Amino acid sequence: MAEALVFFLVEQLGSIIFQQVEQNVRLVVNVEKEVRNLTLNLEAILAVLTDAERRQVKEDSVRRWLNNLKQVSCEIDDVVDEWSTEILKQQIEKQGENAVVVPKKKQKFYKFLQSKTEFEQPERLKSFSIVDKTGTFGREYERNKLVSQLVSENSEERKLHLAISVVDPFVQITVAKAILEGLKVKDPKSNELETYLQHISNSIEGKKFLLVLDDVWDSNHRKWEPFLTTLQCGGSGSRILVTTRIAQVASTLGATSDRTIHLKELGEENCRSLFYHIAFFDGGRKESKKFEDIGNEIVKKCKGLPLAARTLGSLMRCKKTVQQWVDVLNNYRIVKDELIELWMSQDYLEVKGGNQEKKIVGQWCFENLVMQSFFKDIEEDLEGNIRSCKMHDIVHDFLQYLTKDECFSMVVKGANERMELPGDEVRHLSLMFAPKGPFPVSFLNCKSLRTLTTFESELTSYTNELISQSKSLRTLNLSKNSILEVPKEIGGLIHLRYLDLSHNRELKELPDSLCDLYNLQTLRLVKCCELVKFPDEEAMRKLTKLKHLYVEGSPHVKSKGIRSLTGLQKLDVFHLNGYKGADKEGTLKLQDLKNLNQLEGSLSIAHLESVEDASEGVKACLSEKHLLHHLKLDFACFDGWHVPERKGTGHNDREILNALQPHGDLESLSIISGLATCFSCLCPNWILSLHKLTRLELQYFRNCELLSGPFGRLPSLESFAVGGMGKVKKVGVEFLGLDSSSSSCLTLFPKLKNLEFAEMPRWEQWEGVGGYFQNNITIMPSLSRLRFYRCSKLGTLPDFLHKTPLQSVTVEHSPFLTPKTSEEWAKISHSPHIQRCKIDMKFADI
Repeated sequence: MAEALVFFLVEQLGSIIFQQVEQNVRLVVNVEKEVRNLTLNLEAILAVLTDAERRQVKEDSVRRWLNNLKQVSCEIDDVVDEWSTEILKQQIEKQGENAVVVPKKKQKFYKFLQSKTEFEQPERLKSFSIVDKTGTFGREYERNKLVSQLVSENSEERKLHLAISVVDPFVQITVAKAILEGLKVKDPKSNELETYLQHISNSIEGKKFLLVLDDVWDSNHRKWEPFLTTLQCGGSGSRILVTTRIAQVASTLGATSDRTIHLKELGEENCRSLFYHIAFFDGGRKESKKFEDIGNEIVKKCKGLPLAARTLGSLMRCKKTVQQWVDVLNNYRIVKDELIELWMSQDYLEVKGGNQEKKIVGQWCFENLVMQSFFKDIEEDLEGNIRSCKMHDIVHDFLQYLTKDECFSMVVKGANERMELPGDEVRHLSLMFAPKGPFPVSFLNCKSLRTLTTFESELTSYTNELISQSKSLRTLNLSKNSILEVPKEIGGLIHLRYLDLSHNRELKELPDSLCDLYNLQTLRLVKCCELVKFPDEEAMRKLTKLKHLYVEGSPHVKSKGIRSLTGLQKLDVFHLNGYKGADKEGTLKLQDLKNLNQLEGSLSIAHLESVEDASEGVKACLSEKHLLHHLKLDFACFDGWHVPERKGTGHNDREILNALQPHGDLESLSIISGLATCFSCLCPNWILSLHKLTRLELQYFRNCELLSGPFGRLPSLESFAVGGMGKVKKVGVEFLGLDSSSSSCLTLFPKLKNLEFAEMPRWEQWEGVGGYFQNNITIMPSLSRLRFYRCSKLGTLPDFLHKTPLQSVTVEHSPFLTPKTSEEWAKISHSPHIQRCKIDMKFADI
């Protein structure tokens, strides 16, 4: 983290001069000199930081040096951030030449530069060729395949055998020395790589050899090329065996696909044997029996990964009780987007040049951590994108060890308690189990805090005193409390990037001073049900850095000021005025979406029933928002649990949908709570232009009696969910998109994989096709998953289902679909996985 922080400071300092010239802003006298001095010193520190970050685990002196560096770097970061904020403020307020910002906190940094700590590049632990065979499990197939490849050609015995552990970082002369040592050749004591390579060439010329390069990490072809060229002078039939965790290394060293052996996960039995062998030394201790059940669960968590089995097995050696073993199964659920936004708030995602979008950098970092098994139990959305994951507690514990001086958790016992942090080094604080009431009277030693988060707490206010004591905060998470009021002094937290007030159900208003948070990037207001007063539009214009605004479940957050947030990249819900005839003064209209063209990912537009003039939808310019991939058009305000009852006829619902035409690359579309009796009467005229649409969801059309539309002709549709069609009794050919004008030799739903029907209590029949179409049309040739949920009267299925490649069928609370109805059941019984949940009689006769 220190390296990221110092690198960020160098980048920020470099931008200060540019911004002053660009904006013609005067911040401090001789600021150019200050910036250049700081930059030179920080660049010198960067040169040794990689070494220091590695050595801190084992060397206390290095850890202390790093902690001191982080402390002074954070203080300088505050100063630099104040400069940048003042530039931004003057730009927004068009003040030009303004008051001088006084520089501070430099003396401590220069004092730090005088401290001495010697650094050298550490080596990773080397691997060894001597192996305990009793601790080897599985890999028979891979071993046999490897032996086969080594002896398949020119099986004459190789005279030279060398095994080299390639340390990271890869140093050419070090590897060359190791090869010569294996060849039992005297070290020439030279500083030239060429000298070593010449000795290697002379020693192996014409001789057949086997060289094992173990645990190679560096894939730089230029570094390996001199070795590959030199080793070609060996005898015919020589082999180089490389072990690596990185596929690029194999290709760099010339391995072809047929000569590459990819190690797959261990089978569960072998993984179990390896785990118990490590956990109980030889796996034979009698007391292992009492740990067997929980141990088997731990083995399942290893997912067949040998490193995980060995690591957890080693951990278990010092855990003597069953409860300690149970604790190892604990995990920490992490939401990917929230994690990336938190990284952004701490400026961890800066890259050289600063041109790359931070969120993209965060995505790369996250995916890299996933690839290295840092995260596990990945949860994906329907499009296969990672939504969340878990961190195993062994990883969590290790991270806590690395950050024990700067991260701190404490339990709050009472509102009047005076709380003291263990030292000035604490920068990330978690408060737990705070009782209902105001924040504790005071914190001591909290001036360096950059993160303040609460868990399982019921705090009612965030005090002015705490704001004055924690001016360096970047991240403030007060979600799931009982906050009644946000003080106007909140604007004094000028460094704040991330503010979460979600699930404060009694919070009614936000002060205009909130918009003095010029650096705010993320504002979360999820399920603030009573929040009715938002800062006015003029104040919100100052939030030029706000990228993420979350207001799902906060239906009254519909201030006109949102339209001025033209830098927004994420807006989960766009709340229109809730009902027709209401006072719309100061509330959002569809046309207020016009300039929010940086929106990306998903967007839900709620309360479409309140739109009186359908032409407003055209002014929303959805077709110009090319970064939006998922669109939900909600005539009510569906919160995932409850759909408000709609009144009226919905006579202009279709006109509204037609006006809200998105761009043609949209991937996912949801339409909720229309009032049409026939879906084809509501279906927008642009739906067939969505050639990349992979997911379609139609929910809660309570008046719909006929489920019809051109669904089967959507060329890329992979997932289709239909639910809440309370009056539908029969589904027929109109569902497939067939009509009298349809031609022969059609393929309908050509790519559909997942199909789901839910909450259709009157649905009795699902008919297929007959007559001429029966033998000339292919239907759902890719269907693999089918689900029925609360279809309590459904008893007839279409014949074409038995021709689909079903792999999974789920029947829940649909009592007439049973193996007893053999004729209908036979149409889906070819699926290898059929799950039929117990019937809940409460739903059987809805």
